[in-house]
Amino acid sequence: MRNAVVSQWMKDVDSMFNQWPAQTWRGDSDFLPKVDVHETEKEYSFHFDLPGMSEKDLEIRMSGRELHVMGERHEYLESKDKKVHRSERSFGQFERTFLLPEDANAEAIDAKFKDGVLEIKITKVEAAQPKLIPIKVQ
Repeated sequence: MRNAVVSQWMKDVDSMFNQWPAQTWRGDSDFLPKVDVHETEKEYSFHFDLPGMSEKDLEIRMSGRELHVMGERHEYLESKDKKVHRSERSFGQFERTFLLPEDANAEAIDAKFKDGVLEIKITKVEAAQPKLIPIKVQ
């Protein structure tokens, strides 16, 4: 009984560290854009909320199986003469990195930016299908 409990605990700990998508982030501010990650039979998709930004503020890179999304949201001030009573929005640089599964095709990536949402789609590599080998009768 005790071994079963320890074994289950070890599996639970392993699963915490092996969850997909593994990710890291860094930046010099408290600005960290929210992202949704979805998976279908044929692709992985990422949707980043980036209000107030344009595609010129963003950079996307692939390095091996790592997807890097970097950017900067600039502070917008209408006038320096205005007195600020409250400022709740976040600004600054960010970088988010996701370790993709092995079936993600790093050569088949599509990125679109519309209405403050960055959409990245990564096609999956087709799994090798079993090949039926005919048997010849002699």
